[in-house]
Amino acid sequence: MPPKSEYSNWRILIQLAFFTLLLSAGIGLILASELLFLPHVSVEKGQAASENLQAPQGITFVSEIKTEEARKRALANVQEVYEPLDRQVGRDQIRLAQQILDFVTAVRGDPYALPRHKQYALASIDQVALIPGVISDTLQLSDAEWGTVQQETRRVLASVMRQAFMSKAA
Repeated sequence: MPPKSEYSNWRILIQLAFFTLLLSAGIGLILASELLFLPHVSVEKGQAASENLQAPQGITFVSEIKTEEARKRALANVQEVYEPLDRQVGRDQIRLAQQILDFVTAVRGDPYALPRHKQYALASIDQVALIPGVISDTLQLSDAEWGTVQQETRRVLASVMRQAFMSKAA
């Protein structure tokens, strides 16, 4: 017979191993019980389920058809909103047009500038994008023709700016 202290150590180890085994088995049974007691429903692909099933987690599905229908309904329900005419905009545009016309007149009348410098000066106008052909034609106009262009530009711009523009507000 082994000494009492060795016997006591073995006994404690066996009890500890037995306790660990029982504890593991108990936890395993608790976890397995959820799987054992879940209802089992057999459903084939394409077949309707005989009872309601609860998914373990939610999923989201975006229907393109329903989304497009909602967009069309929302677009149809948008009311048109118009901003009142701001007369200052028209005055500002007429003033800007006159400044540009005055600048072109000054460039055309500059006796010391070379034609390419005049073309560069007219091409550098930020508010108006002039293509080279228009610049060349403008520089070749007679003074009477240029006077007519200025007069018609002011007349058309004033007429357009007097009209009550109605635009949808963004």
